[in-house]
Amino acid sequence: MRKMQQLLGAASLIIASQLTQADAIGLYAGAGVWQAEADNKADIAALSVNDIDLGDDSSNFAYIALEHPIPLIPNIRLQQVDLDLSSNGATSIDLDITHQDAILYYEILDNWVNLDLGLSARRYDGTAYVSNGAGRVKLNVDDVLPMIYAKAQFDLPFSGLSIAADLNATDYSGDEITDASIKLAYESDLIPLLGLGAEIGYRYMSMELDDLRYLDKELTVDGPYAAITLHF
Repeated sequence: MRKMQQLLGAASLIIASQLTQADAIGLYAGAGVWQAEADNKADIAALSVNDIDLGDDSSNFAYIALEHPIPLIPNIRLQQVDLDLSSNGATSIDLDITHQDAILYYEILDNWVNLDLGLSARRYDGTAYVSNGAGRVKLNVDDVLPMIYAKAQFDLPFSGLSIAADLNATDYSGDEITDASIKLAYESDLIPLLGLGAEIGYRYMSMELDDLRYLDKELTVDGPYAAITLHF
């Protein structure tokens, strides 16, 4: 809890001291597929079973963001990831950890080097089912968590290419999340007033959620992703 308060305080001070915004209104949107794979095996103490392989899943995601030049008012980004991990066998698991993010952020730098800092709220809206011969466990994964948000982007001049990395993280009331990605993106300006592009990247997410307390291990999910993007 103390660590999260320190992180939120530091982010607020940095944001308040800068407050650089976009030069014009811009709308950004994207949708893609994440080949998410659980890198570790689950131990379910409640059912006395160990080393369950959660497998992988092709997860859909989408986002939309609005940036503007109005001072003091933050930009906003909304995004959702549909994430469902499952395993069949003597012990079966169906873990739905779909989540939505509402992010308020400021552009601290806005040129060929871009830096965004802000705060976000993540809402988990899913369920977890675990069953074997010893019984069945069902838990609702339903929580809203405060997080810090950061994104750095480097534009390669005259190419339409950029390299970016972003982070959502929290350590709050027994919940710990690190959600980070790195990507290579391309945006074309051939169509007036419309930037059509694509990006490929890699996303890493580790979670220790109080709602998933039946898991004896931290859950780590990562893998490559690809998306189509629009910029108006």
